Amino acid sequence: GRVHPGETPASWMMRGLLDLLTGESVTAQRLRSMFIFKIIPMLNPDGVLFGNNRCGLSAVDLNRAWKKPSRALHPTIYYTKAMIRHEHTVREVCAFIDLHGHSRKMNCFMYGCDDKKKPRPTVRVFPKLLSWNRLGGRYVSFKDCSFAVKKGREGTGRVVVAREINIKNSYTLEATFCGADFGPLQDCHFNMEHLMEVGRGLGDALLDYYLPNHSSPTPAPLITLPNPGPQGAEPTTLVRSPLPPAESVNEVEEDIQGQETPRGGGGGGGGGNAGESGYRLPE
Repeated sequence: GRVHPGETPASWMMRGLLDLLTGESVTAQRLRSMFIFKIIPMLNPDGVLFGNNRCGLSAVDLNRAWKKPSRALHPTIYYTKAMIRHEHTVREVCAFIDLHGHSRKMNCFMYGCDDKKKPRPTVRVFPKLLSWNRLGGRYVSFKDCSFAVKKGREGTGRVVVAREINIKNSYTLEATFCGADFGPLQDCHFNMEHLMEVGRGLGDALLDYYLPNHSSPTPAPLITLPNPGPQGAEPTTLVRSPLPPAESVNEVEEDIQGQETPRGGGGGGGGGNAGESGYRLPE
């Protein structure tokens, strides 16, 4: 987050996500048991300290420097990119999400990466889930999401991570400086609590992506099919079975961690943190 120093909504979304991940809720426990989170709350600390709007002390927009970052001029981007590349060689990286603020559009929304020649509908799934989420749904507008890569955006984090490192779920999450134009908060200005709830919804939507229906208190309808027979009659509703308790998820994770799993195996992957792997960053 906060690669653009003046985009303060990013920090409040980050705060909400951190509060969720460090809490004791069932959602937090499941997230910690399934995923390894690499969190960088502030990619441009110099720019924040000196009150800049978009640039760091090198007078460069760091979110245009991801293609060929300089270790001297763009150190945070240089080492973050090296870390992501390394992680992708040892385990599956489920998602890369860059948090921003937006001064010209309403609502919260996501930017993804798709190719007109080879469209991938799957890149739209996570933003759609976030817009449906019980927490994020009040703020996130799927109609405002975009998956095109415009000229001048090739050097941004989401595009470089998607195209160069080949992580399909690579997004920018934008939060407006204003408010919503839909739903119960229409024409209301977002405050800090609203933005923190978007951050909590981000974590909750990640579970929706890998554990469908995890947050619903009762089984939700999955699909309707006609009754067998020549007349068809009334539809029959098939429902999902309830999810196992968090303890069961932890037991499964312990079994998985006891085995050697090849890269690309599901979920967030196992293993220690980056500091334990002993990798060397490129010169």
